[in-house]
Amino acid sequence: MRVFCVYNEEYDRFLKQVVDYVLEEYGADLDISDLQEIELVKEIKDNKQSDGRFEGFGTRIVLAERKYRMLPHLDIQRLKNEDTFKSVVSTLFHEMGHASDMKRMPTMYHQVFDAEGDFTPETAAEMLFLEYVANMRTDALYTGEHAIYCQQVAEGLWNKYRRYPAELAFYYMAKVSVYFVIRTKIHNNRGYFLRKQGDQLFSDFIESFDTALSLTYQDLPFDDCESCYRITEVLKEYMPRFEEKYA
Repeated sequence: MRVFCVYNEEYDRFLKQVVDYVLEEYGADLDISDLQEIELVKEIKDNKQSDGRFEGFGTRIVLAERKYRMLPHLDIQRLKNEDTFKSVVSTLFHEMGHASDMKRMPTMYHQVFDAEGDFTPETAAEMLFLEYVANMRTDALYTGEHAIYCQQVAEGLWNKYRRYPAELAFYYMAKVSVYFVIRTKIHNNRGYFLRKQGDQLFSDFIESFDTALSLTYQDLPFDDCESCYRITEVLKEYMPRFEEKYA
């Protein structure tokens, strides 16, 4: 596997150390035998806010340098308790988790990749569940930004109906909700943020979505769209309700 940063020799050396660290600490249950490249770039194309991306049909991880620039130094032995370093590790572990999950659930991953963002409720349910599985593995590893994220959700981060077509806005909201569901469960503070949000439709969706995700997760292992039927049903029920209220 090639691990590299083409434009900065210090980052190139450090990235290799980070990869070794993540595999040593958390790699026991990962299968990344199909992963061919991990590259650090200045920013990720088409999504400047993203810190990591799993692409190339499971052969490549791309990481953005934003969090690497925030590190006080590049001595990995002195960084282990640094909050930003934990975030760097969590991001890489998350993307490696996707690579490993693709070995276990290749059919579902290929269906999501083939959809290229043009989702049906069925393929959207797969995409959301795969993200849920990956985040269930890594979200407890780094919790430093959870409260900030959940506060943004409470302030309406999820609502893109004024800027995007209704279907796209709904699926964006659902993906945001994957992270919100897991992070509020970790900290047992969902009620606090939902009360701040003050939107009953959103609250109802979160509770139904959480139930569907949790029950589907309990059914693992599987590798078929049909097993995500509970999630599909929630999406089909709530999509027209959100469109009627917000579009």
